[in-house]
This record gives sequence, structure tokens and C-alpha cells, in this order.
Amino acid sequence: MLKPAGTPRIYADFNGLCKPNITEGRPAVALDTLGTLSDLTNAGLRLVEGLRLTIYDWSDEEEDLEAEATARYDSGGGLWWAELGPNGYEYVSKRDRAPDPRFLCLACRYDLASDPTAWSEWEPIVTDCPRCGTALTAAIAAPAA
Repeated sequence: MLKPAGTPRIYADFNGLCKPNITEGRPAVALDTLGTLSDLTNAGLRLVEGLRLTIYDWSDEEEDLEAEATARYDSGGGLWWAELGPNGYEYVSKRDRAPDPRFLCLACRYDLASDPTAWSEWEPIVTDCPRCGTALTAAIAAPAA
């Protein structure tokens, strides 16, 4: 599958694949995991309606699941979804799986994961950046009204 140049590759948990009532009844994956949030903030991206993404999840030791998707916000559920394109998902050869240890603030780019007052071994222990006050979930915040 040919990917559009510059399309960000973002983690999404394909175990949550379903058909939410957003548009055209296409399958979608919720964009609500820490892995998704980490990939978005580290890339400096905030979800906006219509944003094109490549989403992925590990399938097994040799393959990943991957799909071209479009960000859609469900105001009724208060949740962002990655709506799969018409080709659905496919199995692709696994990519580098070395974890990115960073969690960069979306606004000031401070690495919260390197700050023991902001981050435990596996997850944040604060809700806002200690440097600038930006919410850690800013990348998946509801669209401005």
C-alpha cells in the first residue's frame, strides 16, 4: 500500500476495532491509549477532524497490523476515532519496535518521562506539564467549539 508522504504513523489498539456511529459505518479504532497519546505528543500532533494517519498495532513476532485512517471526533461519546479507509487494514512486516522512552509535552516539548516528579516507571503521575501547565492529554482533547 502506498502511503501519503508525511502521514504520521501512530499506535492504535486494534483490539478495539468496531463500527462506531461516526461516518459511513466504517470500522474504526479508538484513539484513547497511552501509546496513542505518546506517539501523538512525541510527533507534536494534536488531533483535528479529518487528520490523515497511518495507524498500527503489533500482530505477532513478525507482523504488524496497519491501516490508513482519518481522525474523527464523536462528540456524543467524547472520543477520537481512527476511521479506517476503504481498504481496511493489512498485515505488514514488523517495523522497529524499540520503545521511545520519551513523552514530550505537546506545547513546550519538555520530556515528562525523564522527570521523576511527573512520571512513574510506566505512566504519568501528573495531569499537566510541570513546566508550562499544558494538559498531558492535549493531543486527544475535544475540538474547540
